[in-house]
Amino acid sequence: MVSINHDSALTPRSLRDTRRMNMFVSVSAAVAGLLFGLDIGVIAGALPFITDHFVLTSRLQEWVVSSMMLGAAIGALFNGWLSFRLGVSIA
Repeated sequence: MVSINHDSALTPRSLRDTRRMNMFVSVSAAVAGLLFGLDIGVIAGALPFITDHFVLTSRLQEWVVSSMMLGAAIGALFNGWLSFRLGVSIA
């Protein structure tokens, strides 16, 4: 945990900006966790229909869920790079 010393050279504006950034990062992390839980809920609800349509064994059902999780992990890995590249080119 980071503590702010009142004797530091932070001005009230920079202190306010720091708090605003901390709040933004915290809310972003909370929303990301919420969306990850939503993804798990969606695949849990869709899995019986996928199983019936494609006649999947339990092993293949595991692959379906694992593939979704792997896709989310790969997307998270490249999201920072992609955001940086698109943000720099647009700005």
